[in-house]
Amino acid sequence: MLNQKQFILAAVNILSIWAAQSEAAHFHIKDLAKTVLHMDTLSDWTISTVLVSFGYVMSFLLTAGAFEYTNPKVKDEKRMAIIKLELQYGIGSLVWISIYATTWLFLVDAHTPYYAYFATHDYTFTWLLINVAWYLFWMDTFFYWSHRLLHMTKPINLWFLVHRHHHQFVDPTAFGQDAVHPLEALLQGPVPHFLTFVFMPMHPLTASVLGFFTSIYAIAAHDGRRFDLNDHVKHHHYKNVNFGLYWGLWDYICGTRWSKQGHPDRIKFEWNYDGLAGDKIQKAE
Repeated sequence: MLNQKQFILAAVNILSIWAAQSEAAHFHIKDLAKTVLHMDTLSDWTISTVLVSFGYVMSFLLTAGAFEYTNPKVKDEKRMAIIKLELQYGIGSLVWISIYATTWLFLVDAHTPYYAYFATHDYTFTWLLINVAWYLFWMDTFFYWSHRLLHMTKPINLWFLVHRHHHQFVDPTAFGQDAVHPLEALLQGPVPHFLTFVFMPMHPLTASVLGFFTSIYAIAAHDGRRFDLNDHVKHHHYKNVNFGLYWGLWDYICGTRWSKQGHPDRIKFEWNYDGLAGDKIQKAE
């Protein structure tokens, strides 16, 4: 029988051999104007999904871990129990995101209206500015309105079915960013990200870089300190305020921006919110 170390080494060796034979394992500069992940076969898709999942999870763990390590809050038993539960939700969500992302790139991307646009057109500095502005506006807009949707209780109670999983963490840590229901993980991540390519020419590399920094920004928001530039932690404290992603544009327009005068009372700190995490968290109290 293989011990744990031998099993991991064997798995890495097999994965390396498979990757070496996979088109997805080779970096194609010429393809960056078309896609950031080249896949021709089901084998390519499989190995890409494994590697992307690993990359997403490691980025999440390292970034959130750095924020939590520098956070001055006491790392008592209760906080560690919260982090453990956030990790259980978060890692599962990242796997779903990875599967969606690689499936879109494998099956859908080439059929979008502006696919490979910059393979035949110059990508100028003006286009870069347009892409950045469009991406940030679209992502923030989609996030705000889909977020409002997730707070609805009628005609479908999406709050109870989906979003309460995330709001059980009333005082989240940086690891709480991806501690969401699988549907929410898709709705507020890869779905709007890839839809940016549907409405206008978008360079795949630019979108990927912006997507990466958006994930870092969202992790910082759940850390709740000075890098929470949009004051997202107030959304966890007061529930019906600060729905936006990057800034408060739609919150100001729609009257959902937090203010001390309009929202004097925080929601009650109960770690058994709707009974979801009660048994696991209360053991640490």
